[in-house]
Amino acid sequence: MVQENKGNGEKFLTGKFVVISAVSFILRLGMAVMLTAVPLYELSIGFSKTSAGIMMTVYTMSALVLRPLVGYLVDRYGRKTILSISIVLYALSMVMIAFTKSLTMLYISQSLNGIAFSAYSVALTTMITDIVPESRLTEGLGYYGLTATVAQALGPTLALALIAGVGYQGNFLSVAAFCFLMLVPVLFIRYEREEWFVNAGNKRRDKTEPEQPLRWWERLIERNAIPSSALVCVMAFILAATTTFLVPYAEEAGIEGIGGFFIVRAVGIMVSRVLAGTIERKISTKAIIVIGILGMTIGTGGVYFFSATLPLLVVAFLYGLCYGLLSVILNVHAVKNTPPHRRAAANATYYLAMDAGMGIGAAAWGALADVAGLRSIFVAGAALSLVILFAFLLLSGVKRRRAEQRDG
Repeated sequence: MVQENKGNGEKFLTGKFVVISAVSFILRLGMAVMLTAVPLYELSIGFSKTSAGIMMTVYTMSALVLRPLVGYLVDRYGRKTILSISIVLYALSMVMIAFTKSLTMLYISQSLNGIAFSAYSVALTTMITDIVPESRLTEGLGYYGLTATVAQALGPTLALALIAGVGYQGNFLSVAAFCFLMLVPVLFIRYEREEWFVNAGNKRRDKTEPEQPLRWWERLIERNAIPSSALVCVMAFILAATTTFLVPYAEEAGIEGIGGFFIVRAVGIMVSRVLAGTIERKISTKAIIVIGILGMTIGTGGVYFFSATLPLLVVAFLYGLCYGLLSVILNVHAVKNTPPHRRAAANATYYLAMDAGMGIGAAAWGALADVAGLRSIFVAGAALSLVILFAFLLLSGVKRRRAEQRDG
């Protein structure tokens, strides 16, 4: 792992950073509104709960499967180009939803939504990693990540307010209109695509040894981002336990006010985004990962051991703080270890791993719950966190000894 950079004199809160973050916030807010409104809309026009569930699966799988291709396209054709196309695609898919009651067309529109989300999330994150100085990258990605956290918190409430005020059709058309408006600031962002890619190409050509051609999977998956992505995949796998099954467990166990767990966890994530850069300057990356995994262990196991509201809120904050910090740090190092002309592929690889961890985790924990009960999920998640911590420390020790032998 790359160690922390102590430099903090370079500015990252530029006008361009603010504009890109604002576009991200509006797009993610629209997506959060859509994810809340579409299942309700389906049920209101007579479709079953199963159909509503499949609709969300179609959206998720579309985003997941297309991530590697999107990373390649963003690197190949430019950030602004793919971002602009994805915004148009997203807005058009919302218009489709507003004017159809056909289940087939709803599935198609959700597929387009998933593709658009996959494209604009990779493009925007890569733009941030391009414009933020490397010495401030942790802070930059941390503050940028606030857009997603706040949007996810506000989305459901805004969706219900729009549905009550203007109906389902007005809700979807409002989201489409705001998305179209985001094209204006995007088109006016000064982004030196030609200079960026020419310089990256010159760096490749200046190498003394010719660069080996990439195999097809290497064009889609960035090898240098795999270690960080593998770890965030496992973290997301564990996160799926509480995200998916905490509410059913609370109802079964008679725990009241469990909604507060998710609110406090979101606050913890927000705090971690703000403090990530400061923390990275104080302690090593290895220490952050160890502390983060321990925090997730306590956060997951705490659900198993505590049933009172206050202790659960404490572990929720700790969980959010540690998971949010880990996700930022791992994303930073996935990018730092990657050549500039492959940054979109690195971000796509990272997001693919996170999505896969959440998706596989939800299914795996559900299977465990059927066999051993809902409560078993949380002790198993804590145990898995400890296994991952032990494996990380073991691999770090092996890597250090090899480095010492090489230097000796």
